[in-house]
Amino acid sequence: MKRFQNIARRTFLKASVVTASTASLSALTSFALAQKTPKSVSKNASDIIQTFQAPGFFRFSLGEFKITIISDGSLGIPVSSFISNVPEAQVKSFLKSIRSDIDMHYSHTNTCLIDTGKERILIDAGSGTQFQPSAGRLLKNLKISGYEADDIDKIVLTHAHPDHAWGLLDQKTSKPNFPKAQYYINAVEWDYWTQDNLETEVPKPIRAMVPVTRNTLIPIAAKTKRINPGDEIAPGIIALDTAGHTPGHISVLASSGKDSLIVSGDVVLHGYASFEKPQWHYRFDMDPEKAAEVRTALLDKSVADNAVFVGFHMPFPGVGHVIKSGKAYRWLPMLWKWN
Repeated sequence: MKRFQNIARRTFLKASVVTASTASLSALTSFALAQKTPKSVSKNASDIIQTFQAPGFFRFSLGEFKITIISDGSLGIPVSSFISNVPEAQVKSFLKSIRSDIDMHYSHTNTCLIDTGKERILIDAGSGTQFQPSAGRLLKNLKISGYEADDIDKIVLTHAHPDHAWGLLDQKTSKPNFPKAQYYINAVEWDYWTQDNLETEVPKPIRAMVPVTRNTLIPIAAKTKRINPGDEIAPGIIALDTAGHTPGHISVLASSGKDSLIVSGDVVLHGYASFEKPQWHYRFDMDPEKAAEVRTALLDKSVADNAVFVGFHMPFPGVGHVIKSGKAYRWLPMLWKWN
């Protein structure tokens, strides 16, 4: 745990921010799709494919715990505003080598629900409706996965960025989206985002997000437990200090029997670069040098512990293992099992 030490507050760096024929489906396929197809949607195969995706959840077991990854959707980030310590041409060359878009980074948002049998603990709350329109799908996918918002007992925020925290409240009514939940956040993170006059201290491109973050956190203050790294959130579940991306960023370590799981938050921001180029700096990291150091330490811990690793911005569902590859790392996705 000594490798995960707290850091002084820093202000943000500038953040720029099977095709199908039109023939009728088989009777069996038509029946299956019709169960979730809106009445207004044609049963024509191509119409369905263009209108909606499959339900976004993925479930597996960790010892006695049941883990469900629930998609909040996706985000688009210009590549030109992504990496800060490497020339853009070098970044695009790497992206081209992995057959990725060289202009726009497509990022998934994977929230993690840990069902211990006694409690249901959600790690992060998605972005709600005031961020990018391609996100904010957590509540819908949560319900499709078999849970209701009222089932959530605890919500742990890895940090207070929009795609992790703005989904705490209904942003039209300001009412909690998870009315029975108690909230957990690092005390350092809470103090940073709720301080007076923060808007004047951060770069202009991100000032607009400060009031929304404050207006999300302050109404839930009475139900929020401000914790420290190392604190137990529930039996077998503790907070890890992974500050760097934000001043009080935490990851979550869950252990059941011989199995362990690391929910990394935004320690990993790219499904390939964060493993093959762990020292690259991301413009969204408030302390990029510390964030790179923490990224290496957390990936090393995942390798050493053979822990299941969850990446919030990894390709859905963002679950797998990390292994060493020379001086860097490789990502091994968990096998999708239909049963």
